[in-house]
Amino acid sequence: MAPVVEEVIGARLALLARGLTGAEARDLVRTVASSDADRSLLVATAAPSLRRVPRRGRLSATDTERLVRLGTLFTLLRAAYGSESLAREILHMPVPALGDRSALACADTLTAIERAQDLFVPYTITIVVDAPASP
Repeated sequence: MAPVVEEVIGARLALLARGLTGAEARDLVRTVASSDADRSLLVATAAPSLRRVPRRGRLSATDTERLVRLGTLFTLLRAAYGSESLAREILHMPVPALGDRSALACADTLTAIERAQDLFVPYTITIVVDAPASP
């Protein structure tokens, strides 16, 4: 059974518009990548501006989007396969459809991240509309 992902309309756009802080981005990198080498690869491909951003500074919209999408892919893999370690292993696996590169190595383009998500994870997205609270 495919995992169901709920996404509030506008939540991702609001996040992208403000950009991840350096601290948020580093936490996300530590969640997705378990070793120093993997974290370096992830930062080099998905969020190169993170090297220059202080903890309270903000990543560019482009780097934020790539990092958030890779975090989403990690979350989907973990939900689909039931294990963080297996999700990380899949992110490192060379894939013929990605030019024999891993999803982490291809994280420099949104298209490659989306392609990896399509290849690895059967999922359903449920859009949740934020309704104003009634008095």
